[in-house]
Amino acid sequence: MKRHSYIKKIIAILICAALAAYINGCNVKNIDEEKIRDLEYVIMEEENIPEEVYEQVIASQDEFCRKAYVCSDVLYIVVCYGAQPTEGYTIEVNQLYESSNAVIVETTLKGPSGMDKVAEVISYPYIVLQVENVDKTVVFN
Repeated sequence: MKRHSYIKKIIAILICAALAAYINGCNVKNIDEEKIRDLEYVIMEEENIPEEVYEQVIASQDEFCRKAYVCSDVLYIVVCYGAQPTEGYTIEVNQLYESSNAVIVETTLKGPSGMDKVAEVISYPYIVLQVENVDKTVVFN
């Protein structure tokens, strides 16, 4: 009898979780990607990155990640490309603009050219962009 009751509780929990996921999925808003204006940005030097943002960069550097943080009413956009087999990688900002309901960001990881002599050590390329906080969802393309 106890086992039957236990199974019913698990089924009830799974149904609630599925319902919550379904309801949350219904709240997804459409992102307008039509550009209103380009956003100016500053590529942050490591020593100028706010400590709380830098801690997140270090915690995430092993994996590909894209995040946005607001500190002191300034938006920081972080893109980490994870562990790479050599040094010499750079990150290019292809697009950074504002739409009616989002900030759109697109970056590309550029590897060292065949002509470059690079050390074969693991590197962790990342970029932190300081941007005006326009209080919109950040979308990474």
